[in-house]
Amino acid sequence: MDTPTSPKRFVLVGVGRFGANHLKALRDLGVPLTIVDKDEKALAKAAQEVPGAKTARSLVEVLPEASAVSIVTTAPAHGPLAIQAMEAGLDVFIEKPLAPTAKESSALAAKADALGRILQVGHIYRYHPASAKAREMIRTGAIGTPRYAHAIFSGFKRPRTDGGAATSDGVHFVDLCAFLLDAPARTAMGATRDFLGLGQEDVSFLSFDHGAAMSHVEASYFLPGRARKILVVGSDAMISIDFDAKPALSLLRHAHRKDPLGAWTAIEGAVEHPEVPAADPLRTEIQAFLDSVKTRTRPLADGWVGTAAVAAIETALASAKEGRALPIPDFTPKTARRSL
Repeated sequence: MDTPTSPKRFVLVGVGRFGANHLKALRDLGVPLTIVDKDEKALAKAAQEVPGAKTARSLVEVLPEASAVSIVTTAPAHGPLAIQAMEAGLDVFIEKPLAPTAKESSALAAKADALGRILQVGHIYRYHPASAKAREMIRTGAIGTPRYAHAIFSGFKRPRTDGGAATSDGVHFVDLCAFLLDAPARTAMGATRDFLGLGQEDVSFLSFDHGAAMSHVEASYFLPGRARKILVVGSDAMISIDFDAKPALSLLRHAHRKDPLGAWTAIEGAVEHPEVPAADPLRTEIQAFLDSVKTRTRPLADGWVGTAAVAAIETALASAKEGRALPIPDFTPKTARRSL
C-alpha cells in the first residue's frame, strides 16, 4: 500500500476502446499510473500491459494519491468525474466531447477557471503535426485569404451509444475547422438522419459561418472504408490533409484568376508536400497536458475550446430539426478569450 510520502500517480479513468490507446501512450511516456475502470476484465488486462500500475474500481478511491486525472469514459460520465477530481484539487484531461451539452460543458470550463485547475479536452487533431503545420502555413499567408473548409469524418462502423455521428465524430473536425480558420463558428445549419432508428443521428451534414470564411463537416457511419480528410481553400491556394495518407499534407497552388479581358480562369498549379515532423498525436496531446500541469499554462484545447465545439454541434443539430440556420451561443468569458 502507498504511504503518504509515496510518489503521486496519474489516474486514467476508462480503458475501453480509446482508453486503451491512452493507456499505451501513458505507458510509453513513463508516467506512474493508477488505472480505474468498473469492468474487472478490462482492468486486469490493462494492468498486465503496464507493470507496476495500480488499479481501482472507482475514482474516489484513488483521489488522495493522484497527481492528475484523465477521463476516457462515455460522455455523460465526464462531468461528475471531472467535478470530483477538480474539487479534490486535481487537473483534468477529458476526451471529447467535453460533455453532452454546451451548458454542462461551460459549467465545467468555468469551474476549472474558478478553481485554478488545468482542463484540457481531447481534440486530438489539433495536436496532429499536419494540422500544426497547416495552421502555421495558413497564418503566414500560404493560401492567401482563407475562404472555406470542407471536412469529412466517416467510415463504415457500428454506431456509438453515447452520442450520434455528429456528436461523437463530427465534433473533431468542427473544432479543427475553427482551429485552422482561426475563427469560431457563428451560425450553424444542419441536415441529419437517423436511418438506424437509434434516436440519434447516424448521418450529419453540418455547415457553419465563421464570418469571412465558412466550413462544412460531414460525419456518418455508412461510408465504405474510412475517411479523415479536410481541405482549406484560400484565395491563392489550398491545403489538403488526409490523416490516413502519407504524406498527409498537401499544398495545391490552384486558384482562380481573371484574364486580361476580365474572364475568370481556373489555374491548376503545382502540388507540394511540405515537410511534417513525425509524431504520435495522442502522445503529443497527452504530453501537452502534462506540460500544462507543470507550467500552469492554458492548454491549446482548453475547456472553452471544448465548450465551443459542443455548442456548435448542439446548434447544428437544433438547426436540423428547425430547418433554418441558427446563431451559436458564445459561452466563453472575455477573460478566457484568446486565439483559437
